[in-house]
Amino acid sequence: MNNPDVSIIILAKNEAETIGKCLSGVFNQKTNYKFEVIVIDSGSTDGTISIAQRYPVKIIHIKPEEFGHGKTRNLGARLSKGKFLVYLTADAIPYNEYWLESLLKNFKDKNLAGAYSRWIPRENCPLLERRYIYENFPPVKKIYTNKILQKFVPFSNVSSCIRKDIWNEIKFEETAIFGEDYKWATKAVKKGYAILYEPDSIVIHSHHYTLKGIWRRGILIGVDSRGYMHRDLWKLPLIPFRALYHTYKDFKFAKKNKINTNFKEIFSSYILHLSGFFGQWLGRNFPAIYFRVFKKGVKWQGS
Repeated sequence: MNNPDVSIIILAKNEAETIGKCLSGVFNQKTNYKFEVIVIDSGSTDGTISIAQRYPVKIIHIKPEEFGHGKTRNLGARLSKGKFLVYLTADAIPYNEYWLESLLKNFKDKNLAGAYSRWIPRENCPLLERRYIYENFPPVKKIYTNKILQKFVPFSNVSSCIRKDIWNEIKFEETAIFGEDYKWATKAVKKGYAILYEPDSIVIHSHHYTLKGIWRRGILIGVDSRGYMHRDLWKLPLIPFRALYHTYKDFKFAKKNKINTNFKEIFSSYILHLSGFFGQWLGRNFPAIYFRVFKKGVKWQGS
């Protein structure tokens, strides 16, 4: 397509289980916008590519070590032709035929830099992740401007849209270890633009973390938090109590929303919280471990 209105940029690696559903959802959209789809794959070995090739998409291959949350999204933007950049992860599935139209409908406001979608969890979603989604992606629209500026502006590139002309002005941080999306949104708001959370645009998305997976994610969060979170919040002896407090919140959430749960699920929630918070403590206090876990052979150069 020579002159698309929208470029849908999908990041993938070993997503054979979901990328077919994701792309089917994209191409079933009811919209007057012309769109192209770019899939950027960073070394899949599980059939992701063969599934993606069944759809009219442009596939870009990069090496796993070339991937970066900000870097790869900037690459997608440079390769795009549309006036709007829609970012979607390959494990996020459009909930209905109006995901795209709902995401784009607010951009008549020229001051709107970006909008992001609501998540709803998968059926097998763990309790702690389900609570996170319900708390951070409610069914209520919200707009963020510099009139009510906060330290970080919520934004999620699991499913988002930004104006390409504003991307030309404010690009994603290529060195960002974590949170390239909300860092971009915060910069946009500080420059006077608006960011919108649009709950009418919905994707099915949630994580089902293993102990190792949530520990690794915790390390990323911990390293990323070094610039803005007080060190005292990360004292090792407090971790079991923090995990217990958040498990209690999970239990209250389940009870309030009439979600059937049992002791095994509550205990599992506690262990997952414990693993995640311990990972955050490691990343926050010993950032060199990030390179040991994620970038073998590369030494920590930070402070």
